[in-house]
Amino acid sequence: MIRSDDSHGNFRVCARKGGSERGAVAIIVAVSMFALVALILLAVQVGTIGTVRALLQGSADEAAMAGASQLDGTDAGLSDANTQAMSILSGGKNFPSAMNEGSDLSIAGDAFETGTWDLLNPQNGFTPSTDAEVANAVRVRGRKLSSLNGPVDMFLGGVFGPDTVGLFRTGIAALGVASSTSCPPDLPIAICKQEIPCGEKIRILQTPSPVDNAGWWTFPEDVSVNSNELKGLVKNCGTVPKVRTGECINLGNGQNTSVYQKLSDRLKEYNATHACGSGNVLLPDPENPSCESCGVATAGDPIDINGDGVVNDQDCGMPTVIPMIPCDANIANDCSNDPDTLSNFNQARQVSGFVYFVITAVKDQASPKYVDGYGICGVTLPDTPTGPGPSCSPTDPSACATEPILVNANLRD
Repeated sequence: MIRSDDSHGNFRVCARKGGSERGAVAIIVAVSMFALVALILLAVQVGTIGTVRALLQGSADEAAMAGASQLDGTDAGLSDANTQAMSILSGGKNFPSAMNEGSDLSIAGDAFETGTWDLLNPQNGFTPSTDAEVANAVRVRGRKLSSLNGPVDMFLGGVFGPDTVGLFRTGIAALGVASSTSCPPDLPIAICKQEIPCGEKIRILQTPSPVDNAGWWTFPEDVSVNSNELKGLVKNCGTVPKVRTGECINLGNGQNTSVYQKLSDRLKEYNATHACGSGNVLLPDPENPSCESCGVATAGDPIDINGDGVVNDQDCGMPTVIPMIPCDANIANDCSNDPDTLSNFNQARQVSGFVYFVITAVKDQASPKYVDGYGICGVTLPDTPTGPGPSCSPTDPSACATEPILVNANLRD
């Protein structure tokens, strides 16, 4: 069979079509492979930026937390905060040498700042301050810039974006009053914060009169305040419920004779086993939080509870940690809908903090009945988390915490 010229022409056209299609596919595959490789490299590059940014943020946060934990209302505390924070930030322990071209981060002059942070109104932000008695926060800045530590090199620079990328991260941590304690409050007594003088004798009055400065309390809020309930809490060591700052406790006042007698018995038992004049009033011991030694360390610095400059037989008392409540009639009570209900004790109020209080005497006979003691200021309770409140200072009765919180979790530069 003889093929026509037309059949040969069609064959040649088909061959040319097949070659063109194969060439087009090869070009598409090459372009796709280039795009795929570029996307992979871009993803790696973006991942590198994210990794370095996370390392910078982690170092800044860790340094801020370490620094804030040293704040204690003193100039020495400010110095220790700087030392601790910069040691962590400059150590570069979170940075592989390949990412930092060395093991350490260089520190700029403004890498560390102390200041104030309003834990109750965080929208106010960080305000720089070097006043030891008000500074309750630390701000730390970590950088990888062309002028400091070197920026992150972009190996696709010029093709996808700049040649280098500078990174700047900030960590802010704040330390407030103790929001709870490793050793719970061991007596159902709450005292007005405004009525606590530092290191001076105070008489706690719980008579139904305008001169009250303390009250009995129970928790939860709906538990009634009555003699039987209170006697059990005073007598049975370790039964007082744990509370935190901001929680509402149910208050009551009155000269409950049987309750005062149980409290007097507790004081006598304590003094019988803890000799006066031996420095028996010590800081809390988190390693030995048993009820008998609640708030009392087996080793530590004795406290001069009467402020006469020496520890002697006048410094005898039973230490405890008790909650503080607001008692100013002009302060709104957040435990009720009434904007002005702080004029009496038969109501619920919020715990505003805790005070380290040393009971020296209990009058359980005749009237009025009372408790004498000293509020010890400038005490830091070990292993306690931070709660809302003012900065910790030697002139504030609020017991300080040791565990700050990272307040910039949602604030990223």
